[in-house]
Amino acid sequence: MFPTMPTFHRTALLLLCALILLQDVAHASGRAAPAPPSLIPWPKTLHLGEGYLMLSNRSRIMVESKFRPIAAILSDEIFMATGLRLATGEGVPSLDDIGLALDPALTGEAYTLKVDGRVRIAGANYNAVVMGTATLLQAITGKGKEIRIPMMAISDQPGSVYCGMMLDVARQHHPIAALRPIIEMCRLYKIRYLHLHLSDDQLFTFHSTAYPKIGAQGYKREDLVDLVAYADARAVTIVPEIEMPGHSSVLAAQMPEVFETRDPATGKSHVLCVD
Repeated sequence: MFPTMPTFHRTALLLLCALILLQDVAHASGRAAPAPPSLIPWPKTLHLGEGYLMLSNRSRIMVESKFRPIAAILSDEIFMATGLRLATGEGVPSLDDIGLALDPALTGEAYTLKVDGRVRIAGANYNAVVMGTATLLQAITGKGKEIRIPMMAISDQPGSVYCGMMLDVARQHHPIAALRPIIEMCRLYKIRYLHLHLSDDQLFTFHSTAYPKIGAQGYKREDLVDLVAYADARAVTIVPEIEMPGHSSVLAAQMPEVFETRDPATGKSHVLCVD
């Protein structure tokens, strides 16, 4: 369907289009008053206004400097979902623009999203604003010259301190390219933490500079650094797990001189472990 588009872009595009299709079905009757947008998870408060804000090729994403990474990401996502490319810049949003800014009155990861003559997303910190942009993406409907956002005011914050998912990349290896769409889906559903199970008996998944034989076929350091940066820009924190001393027989197999022990009474070898 998209022969030249990277897999993670296709995944994000399909997910965003599915969200927008749900919205378009809700508005198929052509009523002037907007129906509530299909949002997952549902925000703490949402007050729906009358009518829509229409996005056009004159609309921009205007931000404070620290939000430039998410501005570029948001522009790409809107383009993939609607075909409309919004320019980005620093400054105050004008009519029909989207604005991203800090709000010192908010705390934690709380954010507000207001749609009137423009879209204004404000948050207590970078991650909060990013979550606001995920809500905005879900609220956008239409394509071509009919790209619209319902007039509304949202106040929201995470329902729990820790919302995460775990992926076992040691027992079932995933290439770096396969982890990017998972990060994108975490972003869209406001899953803040991605726990990666990086080592087990089957595989030690990243290369060790201290012990070069370890993880020689796994992720390179620069790949993991890039992945963390990719996730951070989308308000997803990667939690690495290295399981030791248990579940580490692969280490003894690759470097027994370091990771294998012998029972002094029997002379039998054992993988490094504790009771």
